[in-house]
Amino acid sequence: MNTNQIYTANLPAAGRAYGLDLDANLEFDPRHDAVLAFDLAGDGIVSELDVELSGQALRALGGDYDLDQDGQLSFDEGIIGSRMHSAAQSWDRDHDGLLSAEELKRARARVLVDGRVYSPEAFPLPDGTTGSLARVDPRYHCSWVASDR
Repeated sequence: MNTNQIYTANLPAAGRAYGLDLDANLEFDPRHDAVLAFDLAGDGIVSELDVELSGQALRALGGDYDLDQDGQLSFDEGIIGSRMHSAAQSWDRDHDGLLSAEELKRARARVLVDGRVYSPEAFPLPDGTTGSLARVDPRYHCSWVASDR
């Protein structure tokens, strides 16, 4: 497998979700890109609330506490963002600021592509190959994906 760096699309078009810019065009397009989310309830289902809270938690882990993405940090967002940051730190078991493939697996991460839910170990890429999420860096908004080509 080849490992290629792609950038996470933390863009308004991705809404409050945490987008993965799989086609590397620096724009979020739900037809070609993906969303990283966690099964927060541990029930095997990734709900819309899981998607939103996962995006907020990942951005908080990277130091962005602006939970509603309006460009302003309210007092409440600072407090809630700080709590989300602390909770999301439990995903980063080695405390290096990155979420490795193993850490993503333990945290019940899922990759949503075109409305379907996949394991971060195997999901479709826009070029028809299969990718696996090698690591995520929420601080610098980038991820590494290994491709089977």
